[in-house]
Amino acid sequence: MLNFSDHFPTLIASDNNSELAVKTLPTIVKYLKYAEKVYFKTCEISGKKVSGGLKDVWGYKTSYQQNYPSGFQELKNISAIKPLKDYFLLKSTEFLLQFGYTKSTCKKLFISQMFANEMFRGETHSVHRHPRGIVSGVFYLQVPSGASPIIFQDPRPHIELIGPDENTVCRNNYNVADVVIEPKVGDIVLFNSWLPHLVPPSPFQEDEGRIT
Repeated sequence: MLNFSDHFPTLIASDNNSELAVKTLPTIVKYLKYAEKVYFKTCEISGKKVSGGLKDVWGYKTSYQQNYPSGFQELKNISAIKPLKDYFLLKSTEFLLQFGYTKSTCKKLFISQMFANEMFRGETHSVHRHPRGIVSGVFYLQVPSGASPIIFQDPRPHIELIGPDENTVCRNNYNVADVVIEPKVGDIVLFNSWLPHLVPPSPFQEDEGRIT
């Protein structure tokens, strides 16, 4: 009889705070309008300068930038979202404690980047990671019916070499190639920043935006 033991796991954590989502949504909608108005005439992606507005650069509306223009007010510096920042730090601490980080280390946590996104039917964000971070999170403020999920991919290189094994008879943590999470308003999803993830295009989403 074989003795089994688990190794090399990672965690994806979730929680829900719909009350905070409802309170925060108007601020984020207003911020996205501000960012669009002051849209970045040029930005850098992988060292290359790209021209255009928020949607022209990324394919969907986002306030993310690698280098913000002078005078631009970053989302993390807006006083109205302090409750959201406090919530992020609280949940990130819970996440890291589960990984074995100490409480004293978690007290040093800070938010390095924070940005707002709005995606409509057919818009997508290809697979990516978040460099220079420890924990990344997505907070769902508006999730219309039919909106896209978030998909996490197996980061181990064997998937790229041989692909998912179609001969397995059941889906479990040892053979799955991706994890699909269908969010609802108020959900927060936390994960290691190195974990590859993507947002597929949705052919079904209603006319309003999926705001995170």
